[in-house]
Formats: sequence, C-alpha cells, structure tokens
Amino acid sequence: MANILQVYEQCINNPEILRHGDQYLSEYLKNTPNFILDSLKLIFDINQQQRKYIAILFKNVILLNWQHLQQQIKSDILKVLVDGLQQEQQVPVQEIITIIITEVMRRDPEYQSLIPQFLHLYALNPHIINTLIHIYQQLDGQNLISYCEIILQNMLSQQAPTSKTYNLVYQVIKMFSHCEQTDIEQLKQCFDSTFIQWMERFSQVLQQQDQLESQIYIMKALNLIFKEMKSYSKQIRKVILPQMTQFLDRLTNSIQYLEEINFLDECYEQEPNQEVLLFYTLQMLMELNNQQLCNSTIYNSLLQILSMPIKNINLDHFIMEDDPTVVQAVLMFFEQQLSNKKTSQNAKQLLLQYLQQQVEMVGQYVIIAQFSSDLFNPNQNFVIIDQILKQQSNNQNQVFQLQKLIALTNLYLLTQGQVEVFTQLFQLHVQQLKSQLGLVNLFNLGKLCAHASKNTTLDEQSFKYLVDSSNIQFPSIDQDTAHILFDSVLQMLKLCKTLQFPILQNIYHYWTTYPHDSLLGQIFYELLEILVTIDPVSVQQTFSATNGLIWLKVNTIIAKHQPQLLINFIPQIAQQLLVFNEFTPQGIMLLKTLLQYNSIDQLTLNTVIQILDIQLNIQKEPELEALTEHVHDLLFVVWNKHMNRQITIQLLSKILQKIMHSEIPSTINGLTTILCAIYLQHSNQLLQWFQSNSESIQQLFSKWLRFASILQQKSLLQLQINVIYQFTLLPFFDQLFYVDPFIDKVIPLKAKMTEFLISNQQQCKTIALDEDDEFQDIDSIETEFENDITECHNLIQPISISFEHLQHLSKHLSKEQQQFLRKQ
Repeated sequence: MANILQVYEQCINNPEILRHGDQYLSEYLKNTPNFILDSLKLIFDINQQQRKYIAILFKNVILLNWQHLQQQIKSDILKVLVDGLQQEQQVPVQEIITIIITEVMRRDPEYQSLIPQFLHLYALNPHIINTLIHIYQQLDGQNLISYCEIILQNMLSQQAPTSKTYNLVYQVIKMFSHCEQTDIEQLKQCFDSTFIQWMERFSQVLQQQDQLESQIYIMKALNLIFKEMKSYSKQIRKVILPQMTQFLDRLTNSIQYLEEINFLDECYEQEPNQEVLLFYTLQMLMELNNQQLCNSTIYNSLLQILSMPIKNINLDHFIMEDDPTVVQAVLMFFEQQLSNKKTSQNAKQLLLQYLQQQVEMVGQYVIIAQFSSDLFNPNQNFVIIDQILKQQSNNQNQVFQLQKLIALTNLYLLTQGQVEVFTQLFQLHVQQLKSQLGLVNLFNLGKLCAHASKNTTLDEQSFKYLVDSSNIQFPSIDQDTAHILFDSVLQMLKLCKTLQFPILQNIYHYWTTYPHDSLLGQIFYELLEILVTIDPVSVQQTFSATNGLIWLKVNTIIAKHQPQLLINFIPQIAQQLLVFNEFTPQGIMLLKTLLQYNSIDQLTLNTVIQILDIQLNIQKEPELEALTEHVHDLLFVVWNKHMNRQITIQLLSKILQKIMHSEIPSTINGLTTILCAIYLQHSNQLLQWFQSNSESIQQLFSKWLRFASILQQKSLLQLQINVIYQFTLLPFFDQLFYVDPFIDKVIPLKAKMTEFLISNQQQCKTIALDEDDEFQDIDSIETEFENDITECHNLIQPISISFEHLQHLSKHLSKEQQQFLRKQ
C-alpha cells in the first residue's frame, strides 16, 4: 500500500502529472494487482491527511475505466464504498463516495437495486440521506421510480424529519411527476398510499415558524403537484388550502418591512431565506389561480405580494429586442390573467387599472404596454402615457426609470403618432444616452424614428430642429452593439437626410472596424444609399482608398444614382473582377451598368473579354459557380454595345460549355436567351455552327428546354418561344433527339419543342402577330437583363404561329399529346 500512496502523492504534488492524472493512474490500475483495494484503504484511513485528494483521483480513474472492469471487481468496489460510507464522518469524502456510487448507477442501472439497502442504513446513519438525495437529483429511469413508494413510506416513519427529509421527498415526487401524462397507473402506485399523509405533514410544517428550509422544499413539491399531477389538485384543496391562510399571513407580514425583494432565477441555487420561500409561494399561488382553486384569502395574499416593492432586474438579461425582457416572476400573474382567454374583459381592465394605481412596481409599465392595445381604445394610450409621464417617481433606480421609458415608447408605438408626445419621448431618451444602459435608449430612439417615418408624424425641418437642439451624444459601442448605433442613425436620416452627425464623418472607420458583420454591413450600405443621394462626390472620395471589396460595393450604390461619376473608374473596376471574391456578382452588375452608357478603349475591352472568359470557364467549383450568375448580363451588353453584335466561334463554344456545366437556372436561361438573340441576328452562321456540333447541340437543346420551363420573365420567355418555333421549321432538327437523364425512352427533339410551344400557348397567342406589326413588349419587365433584351427589340422578327403548323408538328407527339393538342 505504501507504493500506491507514493503513486498518489507523486500525482498530487506534480502539476504536470496531475494534468493527465487519469491516464497516469490508469496505467497503474492495469498493471498493479492490488491498486483498487489499496486505494480504497487509503480513502477510508482516517489518519491519511490527503485522503480527500486521493478520493477525487480514485473517482476519476475508476469511472474512466469502469466498463473494462470485471463484474466481481465492480461488486467488491461497491460493497467497500457502501460499508465505508456508513462510518465516514468527513463530509468532502462522503460527497466524493456518493458521486462515485451515483455515477456507477448511471453506467450500470442494475446497481440501483441498492436503494432499499440505503434506506435501511439511513435509520442508523442519517447522513446516508445525502446519498439518496444526490441519486434522485442526478439520475432518472424506471428503476428509480419503482422505489419511490417505499422511500415515501420510509420517510413518513421518521419521528423528527429534517429539511433534508423534505428535500428527498421533493426529489422523489419530481422523479414520478411526469407519470400522469405517460402512465397514470404508475403515478397512483407511487403516490396514492402516502399522498394524504404527506399533505397533512406539509400542512403541519407550514404552520411552524422555524421550518424555513423545509417550507421551501414543500412549496417546490406543491408546485410540481399542481402543475404536473392535476388529478390530485382537488384533494390538495380539501387537505392543505384551508391551512394556508395563517402561513400566507405570516409570510407577507414577515417581509412587508423589507425595502425591496430580490427574486432570483428558479434554476439558481439560492441560500434558503424568506425571499426564496416567497418566490416558490408566488409560483404556487399563480398556479392555484390558473386552475381556479383560489379562495378570496389566497387571492388577496397574491395581490398583497405583488404590491410589494420588488427588485427583480438582472442587467445581463436586459437585452435589446422589440420587447425588452427582465426577470419578471413577480408580474407573471398579471401576464397570465391578461393573456388568458377565460378572463373577462372587465376583469382585465380592472387588473390593468390596479397596475396603474400601484407605485414603483417594477415591470408594471411593460405589462400595461403589452396588453393595452387589446383592451383599450387606441386613443386611451395617450391618456395612459400622459398619466405615467406626470407621475412623480420615488424610485430613482436607473433600470426602473429605463423600463418605464421603454414602456412609454411601446405604448406610443401603438398609436398613430403625435408631435408633442414624440418630442417628449425623444428628448427623454436622448438625456439617458450617456447612462450605463444608453444603448437601450438609442435602440428605442431608432424605433421612435421608424414609427415617425411610417406615420409622417413630423416634417423634415421640424425633426432637424429637434435633433440640432437635443445635442445627441452617442454612447460607446462594440461589435455586438454597433448595429444598434447604425440602425438608429439610419432611421433618423430617413426622417431628415440633411442631418449632420459627427459620426457620419467617421462612418468608414466604424465599418472597417467590423467588416465581416453581415447585419452591420446591411445597415451600413442602406445608410450609404441615403448619403449618396445627398453628396455622392464626398462618399466616393471617402472610399477611394479603401480595399477592393468595399470599394466595389460602394461604387455599385453610386452607380444607381450618378453613374457618370464612375466613367474614369471602368478600367479599375474591370481589374478588380479578374479575381473572384464575395462581391464579384455586384461588381459584374456594376461593370455592366457602366458599359451600357459609356464607350471603352480596346485595352479595357480586352480586360472585359478576359473577365468573360474567366466567368464562362468556371464549371466545376460550386462556390465559384455561384459567383458567375450574372455573366449573361455582362455578356449581352458587351456583345450588343461593344462587339457590334458579332460573335466568335470560340465565344460560342464557351457559352455552350458554360450552359452544359451550370446548374444555376438564371445562368442557363440567360445564356440561352443570348443564343436566341445571336440566332436572330446571324441565323446562317449559328446554324452552321449547330450542324458542325450536332451531338453537343442535342444536349444543349435538351437542357435548354428543361430550364426554359421555369422562366418567369415574360419578355425572355417570348423571345425563346419565338426562336424555338423557328427551329421547328428547320429540317436539321428532325435528326436530333431530346436527352433527359431521368427519362429512359428516346424522344425526338422537335416533339419536346412542340410540347414546349403547346404548354406555353398563351404566350404563343401573344406573339402571333401580323407580318407588318412591330415587336410588342409585354408588361412587367422583371429584371435588368430582361430590360436589356427588350431594348434590343429590333433583333426579333415578328412571326405568326399557325394552327396548321402545330398540326404538322404533331407527328412528333405521342398519342396523349396529340389528344391534348386537339382539345386545345
């Protein structure tokens, strides 16, 4: 054993070994025959000074290797632990042994059969109850539920139950509390035999004045019974509710002189005190009220508790949302009553009036704001706002005042707006911007301004005067809160675009501090949209030296309003697009927009052609393929404006390969639409190219027809119908077939073309024009690309699709399709 002690001491005294103590001791466990027995002797040796640390190390190594131990060794370990636990007096060692036993039961549930043995030992060794409590706190399962009845019976036999007795009873009730929904018979088996006795015992303890901790566990148990085991509710009402009056009177009297009550989270391990008892009592009373089990005494006690000054705010939970929330356990009653459909309208109005009459109740204004819209005429909100604004507050707690102001704001947002009230609330929020929670005020300023913008509450000049006279000092921000600052400034600028905030002079600095925040970026670029309309030159100069990604995005915004400012930047923009990045799609559209209105030199045109080559060659990488979705927009403008509508065989081949490898519908339909325009301009040249690539063209048209069916833009669909119709007139297509990986049989390509024409017959009728008519644009131009095609209308020759021709084409159709055609 001396050698084993040295092993433990070496581990305890050497931090490097201790860091990997589990693995270190596992080697000794495997290679030392008496390691387990000697370790247990050390743990229970009262003369061993370090046995607490030895017990911790033993716990870790034995649980790590438990599944690899032989069954007999496991049983021997448990026997020694249980025997030693009876004699052990040192609390830390008791706790460690309890943890080992509990975790062993978790790994091997058959050892949960030790529960009756622990109950027997409890009569001789009261501290064993700590082990039972820990087991029922940490574990669950049918085995443990099966022992609940015997535990409750055993605990009833105790002559002098302690708070730990009631803790165990609570843990046991919690173990089977769900059974009413899953197995009502099991619930009855667990609780029927002792229920009445326990309710009487609970009632007796609630009458005593020195049983605070026991009363807390009783209230927690009663809460569970009321919430989860409603079949017992009526019996509780008969047994325990008549005895509640004195308890409630004594409880409320004992705390009425406190200046404030601090309610903690239910999951938090609180020290037992009057506040904690009040917390669980309040929960039980509200549950009683929900089940309509309250008598007048209980209801009055509930209102009395709710009328006390409550401190229930946790700053960490005060979050920036549309409905800021705090820990509002004390006001849950009002929320439940006001949101309950069974509560009459008159009762709801009385409850709200009660809330308004109370002084300094934290959370009351939030509740009023939340439910006023459903209970009062909207004009009544201004009356409530006026009453709250005029109230003199004795509570100078910063958070209380902020919550009150937020409630006023939420009430105001339920109205159609009023200049005087808006001005007063705006100024109140501005005054608090430098406080600890100034960001919350800033957030609500944004909400106020968004509401004013929507309802046109005040004109631009009035708002500018209000802002200029308010001396707004913005609070400091970090990455998590920067979006609040940007959004609030954005909402103010929407009311008055000419506002001058110092922050706008450094807007680039704020953005580059958090360049990868998507929410911040979205608001930032919306801000720039406004600033560009006022002074595009300054914006352009501000961002002239920024990195390429932001520069592209900013210039995209400028191009919407004053593209002429960017004429000299076309070569620079083109150079940026030779390398793929997240703003490539926006950059392509920016370049396309500028090329529509400006001529370019040959060098820049070569760069643009190089960009097209790169975009059309991206075929396999999905993440890069997504960045080429606007290649057809740029290609069409270059071909139409800068290539004299000429096309090279090399470029045609790249278009073909891009279509064949792409799975992006917009890319496929965009490029096939360009092929339509090229065919109508150079039909002979394109037909020769088709004939020299017949096998590839067969696959091209098969994919073309599959994706053309999802076209939504009317002009693009019209153009494709026009050209496909003309293809049906060409003998060349008689020899081609439709290729579909999901269809086994071979279908003539003209059959699919005809099917496409029939399925889009309404569009066919739309373009069945007389020979002398000009091309008629169809309404609802939906995309920039569609608009570009429409502007190029002289490419499209008017056609007339006759019914006779459709009948001629029907020889390519199946019998079902022919029948459908005849019906049409």
